[in-house]
Amino acid sequence: MRNINKFLSILLMAGMLSACAAPADKQPEINNHDSQNNAAQDENKASDVYEYHGEMNAQFNGRSFTLETAPKSSVEELVVNNYYYDIASEYEKLSDLYGDNEALKISAANEKKNFDEGIYVKDYVIHEVTTLTQNEIDALLAEHIQADIDQYSLSETAVVKADIDFVWGEDAVGAQIDSGRYPRIFLCGKVNADDDWLIYEIYWGEMYGY
Repeated sequence: MRNINKFLSILLMAGMLSACAAPADKQPEINNHDSQNNAAQDENKASDVYEYHGEMNAQFNGRSFTLETAPKSSVEELVVNNYYYDIASEYEKLSDLYGDNEALKISAANEKKNFDEGIYVKDYVIHEVTTLTQNEIDALLAEHIQADIDQYSLSETAVVKADIDFVWGEDAVGAQIDSGRYPRIFLCGKVNADDDWLIYEIYWGEMYGY
């Protein structure tokens, strides 16, 4: 999916330790849950007029991007573009998708550095991107999301799951995560109502049972 530097940065920022205690039976409620629901509902309403005009299939010098299901909202398109700009080697645009998260900004710069050295993901298949409801968010993940919402002072949020397949290029020897199919969870948000939607964190879905 992504190079190892990015995965490790994301892993550290999300606080996803393998020794985490089991979550309580009652799922914690995200404090700006109303904002999150409203954002998701607004996006769903907008889906009546929203149309995706991006690429479903694209080739870039031997690298391929395949989108099996079109996004249903501009927030879901934001997540799709996270992978599209990577494959297209448009790393400045990739960085511009991210909010005030230094680790994600650094990861985009590392993507370019590694690409220049021949270390990159060769193929992405995006099976589906889906905006999650509160009930679809794991309890432990909800705690991490709330911490990030507080850290970045987000007034509106949406949580989007991406179901992806990726294949490393031949020179990505010794990658700590194998080519394969993985779930990735994106915290998208706005600080102010008139801001653009941006990605503020990416979580490894498999660590939360997705």
